[in-house]
Amino acid sequence: MALLCLSVAAARSNLVVVTASVKGYPEPMTVLIDSGASFNFATKASVARNSALYASALEASKSNTNVSVRLATGSIVSTRKVTIPLSVKFDDFNSVEPFIV
Repeated sequence: MALLCLSVAAARSNLVVVTASVKGYPEPMTVLIDSGASFNFATKASVARNSALYASALEASKSNTNVSVRLATGSIVSTRKVTIPLSVKFDDFNSVEPFIV
């Protein structure tokens, strides 16, 4: 993931909003970084832009495991746990990290 611009969100000091270019996706994505989050998350809508990547993740996720997530609004949603690996690069940090979709 190559970062294009960075701005700190005003709502909470541990939130950072980043516009990022992701390999395999034609348009930049807006990424919310929450330094207090226990997992990395990507929306189905954003991942669906690269349907091959999402289809592969669905195939690999044969379990019926669900995950419950508390959103920034305070509401809790439950969904099937589908994990995809995404490359993350920022300055000297270069890694492949799992994202729950």
